[in-house]
Amino acid sequence: IGISGKEIVLVTTNPISGTQTIDASGLVAAPGFIDTHAHGQDPYSEKLSILDGRTTQLDLEAGALPVSEFYDGKAGVSLSNYGVSVSHAGARLLLMDGIDPEGHPFLSHALDKAGETGNLWAANQATDKQLDEIDRMVAQGLEEGGLGIGVITGYYPDMRSDGVVRMAKVAARHKSFLTTHPRYLSLMAPSGVLGQQEFISLATSYDVPLLLHHVSTNALAGTQTTLDMVAEANRNVEDIDGIQPCTFCGPFGRLVL
Repeated sequence: IGISGKEIVLVTTNPISGTQTIDASGLVAAPGFIDTHAHGQDPYSEKLSILDGRTTQLDLEAGALPVSEFYDGKAGVSLSNYGVSVSHAGARLLLMDGIDPEGHPFLSHALDKAGETGNLWAANQATDKQLDEIDRMVAQGLEEGGLGIGVITGYYPDMRSDGVVRMAKVAARHKSFLTTHPRYLSLMAPSGVLGQQEFISLATSYDVPLLLHHVSTNALAGTQTTLDMVAEANRNVEDIDGIQPCTFCGPFGRLVL
């Protein structure tokens, strides 16, 4: 493998020479891994992830809001490739608790501040007026470069079902995708399987790709049932063949684009 500056310029089985040689005997050279579930967006977390080979670190589950503030904070200083979804939770946080996520809510400690206001974003259902505003804010986030829509209903399981449907409609209108930590971590009704079925149904109904996080940690013993639903959806609805088990899943058992 020949490298000039920061670019790979040659891959060959022939002998080559350069100013510096790294003996990689017994090791594996691979492209950098893409992590779609990287909440740690600070420089220290980035560095640790790079040491694991994750050169692209995307927070597609929780996301950011405003998306533009997240990108402004990363530009020119990020150690890795980066990207983010639009945070549906961030929109709820702003509207219900009056707390600005300031981009990534983990970095701004916005979620800590919500403890002082009662965590209304997680506990309350949105009003019709708030749903309209959430639609607008999420659409704006997509316009600002959000890669998808992160809807983490696992943290607000009493969310209105029509509010979830509206996110699928926004994704469809903008030719985007949904990414989720689904609701319900249980083997009893309502089960973790039901929470994942909700998003699989939305993906098929509105023809939007889906990134489904926490399959095994939510479905528990029902994990195979969820995987069977995904397999059947892929066979029956050609347009969602983007939902596939990934080859490098880690502990979350993710289904990825």
